Amino acid sequence: MTGTPHASELRSPIPRPNSREAFLTAQVQSYRQHRRRTQQAAAAAARRTYPHHEAAEIIRFAEVWAPYGGPPGDEVFVRFGITTAQFRARLRDALRQCSDPDTTRWRTAAYRGA
Repeated sequence: MTGTPHASELRSPIPRPNSREAFLTAQVQSYRQHRRRTQQAAAAAARRTYPHHEAAEIIRFAEVWAPYGGPPGDEVFVRFGITTAQFRARLRDALRQCSDPDTTRWRTAAYRGA
C-alpha cells in the first residue's frame, strides 16, 4: 500500500493488558497519581489552617503557663522550637488577631511584666 499510513500505524504499540509488565506499570502510575493528589490536598489544607492552628496552640500554651508567669524557656523550645522572646512576640501577634477584647486584655496583662 502506498500513500499515507493509517492512524493505527502511527501510534506506538499498546502493551497487552495481560502482560505483567504493563499491569505493574499501570499500577505504579495509578499509585503515583493518587499519592500526588493526596500530597497536594494535604499541602493545601496545611497552608489554609497552619497559621490559625499555630496561633491557637500558642494561646492555649500561654493560658496554661499564665498563673506561673509564663512558660520556662526550655518548655517553649521543646514545644515550638523558638526562644522565649520569639514566643512572646508570636503570642502578642496571636492576641492582636483575637476577637474577644476581654480575653485579650487579661492574657496580655499576664505576660506584660515577664
